[in-house]
This record gives sequence, structure tokens and C-alpha cells, in this order.
Amino acid sequence: MRRALLVPLVVVLAACPSTSGTEGPAGPQGAQGPQGATGAKGDKGDKGDQGDVGQQGQQGAQGAQGQQGPAGPQGIQGPQGAVLVVDGGVVIGPPGASVIVTPVTPGGMPCPNGGIRVTQLSDAGISHVCNGADGMNGAPGAQGAQGPIGPQGVSVTASVLAMMSPQCPTGGLLINLPDGGATTLCNGAQGPQGTQGPTGATGMQGPQGLPGPGGPQGVQGVQGPPGATGATGPAGMQGMTGLTGPAGATGPPGAVLYVDGGVVVTADWVTFAGFTATLYTGNLGGRVGGHAACESEFPGSHFCDENEYSRTTSDATVGLNGAWIDDYDVSQPAARGLSTICSRWSQGTTSYEGILIRPDGTVGTSYVSTSNYGCGLARPVACCFAKATSRFRGFTPMTYTGNLGGRLGAHAICRAAFPGSHFCHEGEYGRATSSTPVPASGVWIDDYDAAQPGDRGLSTICGRWSQGTTSYEGILIRTDGTIGTSYVSTSNYGCGTQRPLACCD
Repeated sequence: MRRALLVPLVVVLAACPSTSGTEGPAGPQGAQGPQGATGAKGDKGDKGDQGDVGQQGQQGAQGAQGQQGPAGPQGIQGPQGAVLVVDGGVVIGPPGASVIVTPVTPGGMPCPNGGIRVTQLSDAGISHVCNGADGMNGAPGAQGAQGPIGPQGVSVTASVLAMMSPQCPTGGLLINLPDGGATTLCNGAQGPQGTQGPTGATGMQGPQGLPGPGGPQGVQGVQGPPGATGATGPAGMQGMTGLTGPAGATGPPGAVLYVDGGVVVTADWVTFAGFTATLYTGNLGGRVGGHAACESEFPGSHFCDENEYSRTTSDATVGLNGAWIDDYDVSQPAARGLSTICSRWSQGTTSYEGILIRPDGTVGTSYVSTSNYGCGLARPVACCFAKATSRFRGFTPMTYTGNLGGRLGAHAICRAAFPGSHFCHEGEYGRATSSTPVPASGVWIDDYDAAQPGDRGLSTICGRWSQGTTSYEGILIRTDGTIGTSYVSTSNYGCGTQRPLACCD
């Protein structure tokens, strides 16, 4: 309709003649006319292009959990349950609520001997079926007949001591005596190992084999098989065997045990170890220092006395100045004789005399002239290996006055400190040739009477080791390793002084 009205209007305007007058001002805009009636629906237009897909929005927060729904209806009742009876049978009970049967561990309540716990699922009721208590023990059987009496044991038993044991670093035997004491027989020290010969030269390596040709290229990149490995070259010649090193020095002979007709005991042997490479004046630091000098160059050896050296029948060459050797007193072999020998090996001046092995192998003093006794001249020390019937175990860590509770108490003190040991007497300590330093206080040791060795001599020695006052005299190992009394002055005999004990086995 609107399109029909516009066509006549255009025709009218076209028919109006043109004028050359000026265009008048525009009139005011007229009021908008009323909206025309809606025209008929036009044809459907073409489909537009598809718009871009928008980005996915973020996931929203999880909502609050809903309330629990009402309980469903009760299920159908299950079949009849089986109940276990203690006597081993099974009884099918009447229809009813199900139960749970669990074992009860013994030791608690209400079933001390164990049992089962029955739990009703319908009402959570619990009942127990408990095991009965164990029955009483039966009466003891009749005693069997006594076995035959075994053969009488030997009075001496022996056990093997391993290498590096406290008693014997080189291994040996521990002999247990009938009186509770013990002694050891140690193996001799092993000589040093000979020098190893040089290693032979390594043989030449054979040439490496050529790699085999590669296989043809397989379909779809499959690699061909590898070529065959070339032959291995011949082995090189073996190097020459190195020269055998010289044999080590022979160690001292080991001691063995005689038990029931088997092996012979060598109870007391001595071999010459050699002269020290280090030279010393007569000040060896006492006899213990002389033993230590030998131990450092010939492990297991000690400072020889003149009697030991003569028994070794050594043919080792002696230097022009001779070599130091300890003295030996036939009447008191354990006491090592003269107290004036280089003032017990603690003086290195020309005012003292020492004992020497002369260049011809005989033994004498270091006397040179009235003004020179030779203890100031440096000489080597003669060293021996020996196995004596006594072994020094050590000094007790605790100290005591001369009141040791008698000799029995002194033996008990040593056994507590060194199991199997006893209180040394001066003869045993002298034969043991210990290099252990002696503390400044000196060490208590029992006396020894050569005429009556079982009597242990003087009854006045700390009142037979039962007095710890200054009115009694005791026997001491002095700091230089020699033995003397604890006499200090008329009013003080030293038995009130605290000292350790010397222990031997």
C-alpha cells in the first residue's frame, strides 16, 4: 500500500516546471504520521554465515551436598546361619538374626584359656564360649638307672689359643692347673716374609679382527645382520716368573704340650736374637729399658743375661767395643745379681762398671782403668728369645698398702685383675724379663728364698702381707726393674704406702 502511494507522488513532482527562483528555507518538520498497517510477510532470506564459536565458560562451584534420602525398605531375610559348637559339631539354628564368630586369644578376660566370641547382628549382643583350663600334670615317672662312672680326668687340661689372643699374640696353648692357676705355651714369632720378585712383562696383544661387511638394506628400514666378528689374535707370551725372595729369619721354637703320651713339652729354651743396631751407653733406662730396646728391634725378645747367652752357643760376630749384657748370680738367678752394674743400667758415665760380651765371645766387665769403668761408651745390646716357666701378666690397676690379706689375699687380688694369675715372687718376675714400665711408687712383689723356695722367705715382709703401717718393711720392684725393700728410714718402712701388685702365671 505504501509503495502504491509513492508512485503517483513521484509522477506529480516530475510534471512540475522548473523555476529559476531561489530555494526557500526549509519548513518545519511535520508531525509524524500514524504508523501504517503491517505489510504482508516477505519471502525467507538466505541463511547467514555461521558465527564464531564462543569460549567455554569456567566450571561453576560445586553445590552443597544434598540431604540424605530416606532409608530403603528392609531386604529379604537370609538363610539360616551355622553356629560352631565347641565339641566340634555344627548345629543349624532356627531362623533368626545372623551372628559373627571370632576367636578369643588366651590370657585375657572373660576367657583366660581362649575361646570364641559370638556377636548378634540384630541387637549387637555378645556372648562367649570359653575353653576349659588345662588339666593337672601327671605324676612324675620313675627315675632312670644311674649311668656308668666315666674315666678319671687328667689333672691338667689344655685349650688352643688363637692367633692375636691376649695371652699369646702368635697363638699357642692355655694350660689349666689343678689348683685353679694357669700357664701358657706360646708359639714362636713368625719370621719376616721374603721380598716378592718382580712381576713378569705383559705379553703383546693380538691384532683386532676386521669387521664383516654389512647386510643389504631391508625393506622399510630393516637393518641387515651384522658382519661376522674377526678372529681373535694370538695370546702374548707369558712373562718370566720373578725371583724368589730370601727366606725370613727363623723364629724361636714354639712350646708344645705333653698330655697322655702325645707331644713333648719344651718348658725352658733360649735362642740368641742378635745385637741391636742402635748403640747405648750404660744408661738403658733400667733393666726394663734394656728389655724394651730388644723388643723394639727383635719383637718378642729381651735383654740377655750372661747365662742365657752362654747357653745359646751363638757364633754372631761381636764388635770391637763389645756388647752390653745383663749379669747373672748363681746363688740368686732370678735377682740378676749385682746392683752396681752401671748402677742397675741407669748410669751412662765413666764412674760405673758394666757387663760386656767381649769381641772373642767371652763375658766380663767394662773395666778399662781406675778412672774409667766404661759405662759412658756406646755399645749394642745383646738380645735373646726365651720361654721360661713364668709369665708376667701386669701390674694391678688398683693400689694397696702392705695389708693384702695375707698371701692368699694377694693371689685373689691378682686373679681379679688378670684371671688365672697369682701374686709374683721376685724369682718369677726376674725370669719373666718384662719391659713394662714400673710406676714411681714401685710395685709390691713377694720375696723368694733360694734355700727354701716354698717358704717364701722372710716372715717380717709386711708381717706376711697383713700389715699396712710404717712399722713394717716390704719387697718392691724398683723403677729400674730391680728388686729391693721398701725401707725408707728407721721410723718408716713403707708398708703404709699405696702401691700396685705384680701378677704372674
